[in-house]
Amino acid sequence: KIQQVIVLQQTRTKMEKDSSEYADIETKIAKVFDDLKKFEIRQLSEFALQQIGLYFAGTENPFLGVPYFDELLTRTNPEADPFKGAAEMDLGIIEMRSADTSKVQSSRERFRRIIAKYKDPTLVPAAHLNLAKLHIENKEWKDALEQLDIINKNKNFFKGERGKRAEAGFLL
Repeated sequence: KIQQVIVLQQTRTKMEKDSSEYADIETKIAKVFDDLKKFEIRQLSEFALQQIGLYFAGTENPFLGVPYFDELLTRTNPEADPFKGAAEMDLGIIEMRSADTSKVQSSRERFRRIIAKYKDPTLVPAAHLNLAKLHIENKEWKDALEQLDIINKNKNFFKGERGKRAEAGFLL
């Protein structure tokens, strides 16, 4: 099923976003993911869990992706390990949008864990930036400055993403 989605997504890239063909492909992709929701979460592969979680995280209700990311994080098999850092990041991003203060605190802990535990060079800069945004939102200026300063001093952060680097500089 995930392979069907990948093929459909590749086909979609060649189409105009406002065309009827594009809308048809979107409908087919949504149907595949609806079908995948019927599977027992524990029976899905790590890759399938990640892809389904990402799909739902990008919808109007990103919280639908939470069970899939949670399942990835609870797995103890070595095949799940490469997916855990990204699952933490995606859950953190979802939780930071919540009105529930305990969820927002959980997102902070997730971003800190990404920095300390996973040390993934593709995730760590975004974890620092998201922490800074959470601190700014709560008017914790010193803590926000600390996170933004880390980004500013590490020239390898957001090296290929000028917009993110500019955002961090602007927030600083």
